[in-house]
Amino acid sequence: MQKKINNIHKLTIYQYKSGIIFSSPDQTFSIGFNSKNLESDFLNSISNFNINKIELIFFSSIPSIVPSKLFDEKLRSKYLETNTSIKENIMHELSIDNKIAIVYSYDKQFINILNKKNIKYSISNYFTVLYNYLFEKDKISDGISLYINLNEDSFDLLIFISKEFIYYNSFDIKSKNEFLYYLLFVIKNYEISNKKDKVIFLGRYDKYLEYYEIANKYSIIEFIHDDSKKQYNSKSPFFSYLNEDNIRK
Repeated sequence: MQKKINNIHKLTIYQYKSGIIFSSPDQTFSIGFNSKNLESDFLNSISNFNINKIELIFFSSIPSIVPSKLFDEKLRSKYLETNTSIKENIMHELSIDNKIAIVYSYDKQFINILNKKNIKYSISNYFTVLYNYLFEKDKISDGISLYINLNEDSFDLLIFISKEFIYYNSFDIKSKNEFLYYLLFVIKNYEISNKKDKVIFLGRYDKYLEYYEIANKYSIIEFIHDDSKKQYNSKSPFFSYLNEDNIRK
């Protein structure tokens, strides 16, 4: 029997294509969608936390980013056509500065369980979390700031000029060479230089050491948060830091 975890009032759950990850300052564990007792496993896991609200963050689909001034809710499925074939359970949310709409699809499997048990929850897309975090940071570069978030089998790339959002994409990768190919493609397209622009990794972790080394051969790199010895969310380690940061606040 797992020990009850105290002093947590909001639990963040990360939902991926293959399952979900529960992450707290004390431990992490996951549930796969192939679990024979999915609902009971999910509810038992929740019962181990002292919570009054759950935040679901979806990694299960790549979002489409639309300027708010051009956004039309009736066209949400059209916005997603280039990223996914899923046209059900489509959601959108606005960024913290209200400048962009984030459109994405999501899996209702766990939401249905929460609804059935009358458990309070909120949902958001992982891109929204990253965008809002970066937008609220102080200006890092006088030129372009290229942020890289490494995941288990992909990486996200966001570009800001000061507080102005310029570019976002997510790339599926299987090796450091594939990572470097996409990174250099974007660096070339945006003519990023070492003189005034910055390439910034979101977190520094031992498992991605080779990625940092290969990127550093072509650009000066920096890091937001260095926690190489601690990784709770194995699929997206920087989100463990974000979750801990929210708890501290």
